[in-house]
Amino acid sequence: PLFLRLEPQNCVYTHLDIPDVVEKYKRCSRRVILLDYGSAYAPHSLVGNPMVDARRFGQRGATPSRPDQDFIDIIKSLAKDERNTVFLLSSQEKGLVQEWFPKDVWDQYWANLGVTAENGCFYRWGKANWENLVQDLDLSWMPRAHHLLRMYTDRVHGTYIQEKSCSLVWHYADCDQDWGAMQARELTDHLEDVLENDEVDVIPGQCRVEVRPKTINKGVAVELLLRAIEQKKLVDFVLCVGDDRSDEDMFALIRDRFNDRPNNPNPNCAVYACTVGLRPSHAGYYLSEMAELRQLLKALQDTSISANRSYSTTDLTLLDNRMQHRDGGVPSSPLALRTMAGKNSLKLQGGNLADKRMLEGLLE
Repeated sequence: PLFLRLEPQNCVYTHLDIPDVVEKYKRCSRRVILLDYGSAYAPHSLVGNPMVDARRFGQRGATPSRPDQDFIDIIKSLAKDERNTVFLLSSQEKGLVQEWFPKDVWDQYWANLGVTAENGCFYRWGKANWENLVQDLDLSWMPRAHHLLRMYTDRVHGTYIQEKSCSLVWHYADCDQDWGAMQARELTDHLEDVLENDEVDVIPGQCRVEVRPKTINKGVAVELLLRAIEQKKLVDFVLCVGDDRSDEDMFALIRDRFNDRPNNPNPNCAVYACTVGLRPSHAGYYLSEMAELRQLLKALQDTSISANRSYSTTDLTLLDNRMQHRDGGVPSSPLALRTMAGKNSLKLQGGNLADKRMLEGLLE
């Protein structure tokens, strides 16, 4: 008989309304964007990665591909907007995560761009170096867990063990999926029995089973981030997106932190915790597929670029002519704006938001 493990999570039925998110995004001035990077934004590639293959005991298999240039450009545009703090949360090792962006990108954007590696074990934000989320971890459980993972690796052809600084992952993407999934369920139960007295979590994911300390998860990392930001100014917009069980800790943190009205520092904050794919989750929203996620990120990118737009004298002349035509030939505000702009351009930042949107609409 087939037994299913029931998780105490909510069923997500609310599809994320992208235009609504974009509209709230426009109105907010202290935004936090939390993006799980992994299978959500870079589908697994069957092309082996030498850095990971060296730890596979000669086996090749599915490795997370690097972010494509379009995704990097979106992240750079969002991080360039001073109203944003963008965090990429990854389960990958920090050496691989650091390679995603060239050094000049890190140097230019790290004030508004942060990353975590190994599910929050390490993070980098506002500084040139990586920092540990938790000090003095107890890793005495690792040899026992590794021995058990080795037993299943020898039993299931095409599987391998990935050893990280504070966790172990058993991957089965390269073996028969039905057989691998059945063995993963058995391995999960076996690990939970063997490590019952250790402070660790056994987490099944997409074609993997991970063992890591209870004090290391994305929820802990997100809480640290939000506390640091709120020391300067209250957050008024949160977008949190992920796609598997390892993201549930941050979904639960976002839910509890912002839905608990008495303890919520900003009850008017626009909060969107969103999973990719319809499944039981602590998130309140879902997107059907990755294409929708890219559509959302692209819309936010366009909004940030438009908000920081520079208007040339040619643009202002066009605005002036259109407004004079609309007002029956009476000179209007762009004349004054053109005078302020001089011979170069006028960058509308920090001014009247209604005037700014009006000008953008006239230019379209």
